Amino acid sequence: MSALTPESARKLSEFLKIYTQPQRLLILDTLLRGERAVSDIENETGVTQPTLSQQLATLRRAGVIVARRASRAIFYALASDAETRRVRLLLGVANDASLPADTPSPFLDAVSPPRRDSGASFARVHPLL
Repeated sequence: MSALTPESARKLSEFLKIYTQPQRLLILDTLLRGERAVSDIENETGVTQPTLSQQLATLRRAGVIVARRASRAIFYALASDAETRRVRLLLGVANDASLPADTPSPFLDAVSPPRRDSGASFARVHPLL
């Protein structure tokens, strides 16, 4: 893996901004359970219609979700398996942050137990879900 350049850091920062709105995270968490109609997303998240429409449009423009029209209803789903993995990882990090400090992370495995005489310990990161 190459070093992070200023340009790649800027692009990553822009990408992560998509996930900085609490309402968007609620929407994405709902869509992890499958395709939903707008009315279902509103009921499941508690996000009101004007805000919901704005956040859905932002997620759609970013390519995170896709829309499907069936008669008068619009259904939304995560855009791809890659997006599903990203959302699971992101929400997993959020859930991991609420666990007690001594709870093992689902994303990290100690390669070896920490040694008292060692200056550093290393971890192996699991591949994305």
